[in-house]
Order: sequence, then C-alpha cells, then structure tokens
Amino acid sequence: MHLKKMLGAVIASALLFTMPVPSAHADTYAPDAVNQDFAGSQGGWTSSTASDGLCLPVLLCPVVSNGWSAGGADGNGYIQTSFTTLLTTGAGFSTGMWESPSFAYNGNAGKVPGAVRLDLNMMTDVTPLLVASLLNSASYRVDLVDQATSTAVEATPTTPITSDHGWTAVQSASVNPALLQLGHQYKIRITTTLTSAVAAVANGSVGYDNVRLTTEAANGNGGGNGANGGSGITDIKQLRKLVKTYILPGTMKVQGRFLKARLRCPAIASPRACQIQLQGLQKGRFSKPATARKVVKIKAGKQRTVKIRIKPAYVAKYSKSKKIWVKCIVRVGKVRVAVRQPVKLK
Repeated sequence: MHLKKMLGAVIASALLFTMPVPSAHADTYAPDAVNQDFAGSQGGWTSSTASDGLCLPVLLCPVVSNGWSAGGADGNGYIQTSFTTLLTTGAGFSTGMWESPSFAYNGNAGKVPGAVRLDLNMMTDVTPLLVASLLNSASYRVDLVDQATSTAVEATPTTPITSDHGWTAVQSASVNPALLQLGHQYKIRITTTLTSAVAAVANGSVGYDNVRLTTEAANGNGGGNGANGGSGITDIKQLRKLVKTYILPGTMKVQGRFLKARLRCPAIASPRACQIQLQGLQKGRFSKPATARKVVKIKAGKQRTVKIRIKPAYVAKYSKSKKIWVKCIVRVGKVRVAVRQPVKLK
C-alpha cells in the first residue's frame, strides 16, 4: 500500500509538470474585429470636426475631413483625418475626432485587470502642412471616454507629429486600471489637431488602423495593480517617451533672469505623483548647467508653471537664443529616467 501511495505521488507530480500551462487570459475592446481593424468599413466609428482661433469663421480655418480608405497597415482598410490649408487660411487650429462604438468595459474576464494597454498602427503624411511655417504643428492623442460621466481617461498623451512615415506600430500605451470603471460604457476617442499660422496651399493626413485596447490578468510581473505602487507608469521606456512628448513642453520662455516652463504630470501616473528636476544647459546635450536646478512634485493629471533662475553669465545668451538644451530627471514611484533634449524659446 505504501508503495502504491508513493507511485501515485510520483505520477501526480509528473502530470503537474507535463500538463500545458494555460496562457494568461486577455480581453480586447472594442469587442468586434471590424471595430479594431476596419476591414471593409469604418467599423461603426463616428467622426466629427471642430475649429477655433483667429481663423473663425470656419471658412477661414484649415479644412478638416474624416473618412475611411482602402489599404492600411494590413491592407483591409483604415480610418484617416485629412487637412487642407488655403491662401485664405487664417491663424487657428482644426481638429478631427474619431470615436469607436460604445462598449461595456468588463476589465479582464469581469475582474480588475493587472494591465491595460492601447495599441494602434499609424501613418502620417503631414510634411507639406508643416513646412509652410515653423509655427505650424500637428498632434494626436487617444482617450477612453466614460459615457456615463463624460470623464476622459488618457491612453496616449498629446503627441507631436513632426515627420512623415509609412505604417508603423505605435508603442503600447499603458492605462492605469484603477481609472477605469467595471460595467461602464466607454468609447475610444482619437483626436488629431492641426495648428496653422500661415496662409498656404497644402494638404496632409494621418491614418489609424488596428486600434485595440487589451486587458490582461495580474501576474505579479507588471500592470497597474502591483507594479510601481499601482501607477500606470511601470517602465523606463514608457516614462522616457512621456517626458519627451508630454511632461516637458515644446517651448519655454525667458523672462528677465528666469526661464519659465509649464510642466505636466500625466494622469496615467496615478496614484503616484511626478517628481521633476529641470535645468537649462549652456550649449549642447552634454554641456554644463546654465541655470539653477528646479525640483517640483506634481500630482497626476495636474500641471505647474515653474521659474528657474538663469546664471548671470548666461542671461544675455538665453535672451537671444531661439533654442536651448535642457536636462530633465523625472521619477514616478520606482521608475526614474533622465532626458536631455532641445526646446524652443519664445
């Protein structure tokens, strides 16, 4: 009998290690494939346009249109936002918005997920619009909009579009699961904006394909529930991109002996805050400091304008410069990154 028990235990152990381990469960939204890959149609997505600025009335603003087109990242269709500027175009901006069909957010199999990420493919053709003036700019962002409260949860921060490229996979954007409510209806909203400052004849467009929100169960290796104190920012690569495209402004201002900058902490950092160190440099990427060092702590989803004292020897140089290099160190919980990049001065 004892031998049989031992044999049974050995067999049970063998089965435990030889049986296939089920893969982690993942849910995707919007729920139907055509809502994500736009095969043959715009997949139930709706669109709208808006204009504002000195170009009003609308006839003087950049013309914006939304539509479905054949082709795309996988050849079966995609949605796009197109812009046209004319010789009569005034200074202002135009926005094209796409919204997915409403879907019930059930997390991951009805439970709060360990990780939520947004993926999409993107194609840009905006150079003719941007070369018309250095003041022209284009950007996009993605939000998850709660249909009950109209609350927008940032999935991808406002990101500048600075050059043209064919279809590429945009780096996954992490969304803090704590900001999404189980059982609520949501829509994915993509916003593309063109800011135009000079009257010129030009056309451009931005295409989107394979837009997919994916939830995964907690596994102890990442995600919003356990990694980095619940923050949606969980790795250095993700934080570095946010510093370059969102936390640091594209332009700063010299005001007398001070450098002024508006710093932002993305909502995805919640419940953590952003600790930001900022310092202006003398000349290039690895040059010595030309300003004092400013250290601030900003809550997730908030912004703050800071003033940094310029060293006396560099006040005149900064006041005449059109661009400077800055060093920025950002810490969100346990994730820390240092970024050096140029910014425009105004």
